[in-house]
Amino acid sequence: MTHSIVTTQTIMRAPLSQFRSTTPHVLFGQKLTEVKAMARSIQRHGLLSPLLVSRHNGRLIVIDGRLRLAALRRLRFQKALPRDLETIPYVLNAAAAAPVISLLSARDLYSHVTTLKSKGLSIAAIAQTLFLPGQTISDVLSVSRLSPVLKQAFFNERLSLDQVKAFAALPHHDAQDRLLQILGPFATVDRIMSAIADGIAQGCAVIDLGGDNVVIMPSRTQDALKIAA
Repeated sequence: MTHSIVTTQTIMRAPLSQFRSTTPHVLFGQKLTEVKAMARSIQRHGLLSPLLVSRHNGRLIVIDGRLRLAALRRLRFQKALPRDLETIPYVLNAAAAAPVISLLSARDLYSHVTTLKSKGLSIAAIAQTLFLPGQTISDVLSVSRLSPVLKQAFFNERLSLDQVKAFAALPHHDAQDRLLQILGPFATVDRIMSAIADGIAQGCAVIDLGGDNVVIMPSRTQDALKIAA
């Protein structure tokens, strides 16, 4: 399992015994059903998100991820805990500057989501299966609209999911590639969307990128992004 593709948070690991939760150890009814479903998901897909915790008296108190913790405990009791989860990934609440979406690599996350989509699952069903937000699933699916160049940049973790969504708003792969070349992989989402909006609003409008750089965005019948100085 690889590190998260979408966060600068420090992901640490600790033995399962170090974690504490307010979730009762005796589970029954609907809660037990949810824990069993989570346990099956972890066995099949791995633990896709780290636990969010605070530190207290040498223990790690789970703030977000109590269902995952209960499922991990159940798997350990059943001696079915995956070998790569001998220690559990977590992030401290104090370090949570941005939400953690996935512990999978970009390529693996895309593969998981698209495989489930090809089996006819809806976005909601995929989100429930992987225990990830529905918006995350939608964002991952937008990767399929990228050019091969941008898709590879995403797989190499040079583009974030937010950037992917922005570039995917352009219908033409040539235009995506050229805009990436002009703006670079560190362009903010606002910068990308502003360039796209200014161009698409007029079909084939001129986008002023500052200085002497001007971009003419393609209409749906055009094949390439043209540059004018």
